[in-house]
Amino acid sequence: MKRTSLRMILILSGAVILLLTCPASPNRDLSRLLPGSTMNGAWNPEGDPGLWEGEDLYIYINGGAEIFHEYGFQRVLIQDYKSQEDSSISLEIYEMQDARGAFGIFSFQASDTGEKLDIGQGGQFEDYYLNFWQDRFFITLTGFDQKPQTLAGLRHLAEAVADRFGKREQGIPPVLLNRLPRENLLPTGMKYFRGHLGLFNSYPFSQQDIFQLQEAVKGRYAAGHEIYLIPYKDATTRRTIFLSVKDALISSSDYHGAVPAGNGFLLYDKDNTLIRVEPVGTDIVIVTGCADPAAADIVIDSFIKRINTA
Repeated sequence: MKRTSLRMILILSGAVILLLTCPASPNRDLSRLLPGSTMNGAWNPEGDPGLWEGEDLYIYINGGAEIFHEYGFQRVLIQDYKSQEDSSISLEIYEMQDARGAFGIFSFQASDTGEKLDIGQGGQFEDYYLNFWQDRFFITLTGFDQKPQTLAGLRHLAEAVADRFGKREQGIPPVLLNRLPRENLLPTGMKYFRGHLGLFNSYPFSQQDIFQLQEAVKGRYAAGHEIYLIPYKDATTRRTIFLSVKDALISSSDYHGAVPAGNGFLLYDKDNTLIRVEPVGTDIVIVTGCADPAAADIVIDSFIKRINTA
């Protein structure tokens, strides 16, 4: 009996070593999303797909992996496609921890100038790349030229990937987005953050994580201002963090002209952008980019009224 047990241990140990040392092969669950030849053979897979998992993303993406991990990166499957005219498109399918992370990284990548697309659960096309999200997946396609056939290929390949999802593979966007005012919200104006890095890349309030951020949303509006909503688990936590944020911003050399406003304060950054910070219930609400303090007060008052009547 002992001999058999030792043998099993050796077999299992060998299996573990084999898994650790062998290069990762594409997982079937992700490979099912890869289109074959499309557009009557106009675009065909080139080479084998590659799979990158966990910390290996730092090898694949030089300098940009941190933000994917902040949103809950699990793995990415990459497949190149080549056209009959020798143009190339790269398809990347990122599997995130959940649908909120997939939407979040999609919103992080979205720009103010891209074309909104009805692909998957939401897409955007700009210049030579196309992004969309579906369920817990973020999909990005990159063309290596801007020829008409390449731009058409981007859309066609994206639609082919979207068609491979099952009817039940639908993700629920972050419910926190529902608390942003919808009036005059720009089509690509919503962003969802899962940590300090995403927020910092949207607006660098501080090098430090002074908001102790778990999640947050931002809305960008036609009038030119932006609303940030950062929730906390209770009013006591929010109160403590708000006071810490106030001290950090007012004492920073990056800001000037701080004065009380409402229950919060306002100040200006080095570009003289007005920043209004207000505690609202269990949230910290920040408005940036208003023309003057009166305009910022109107935005804050409107937001509070909306929350109180929801």
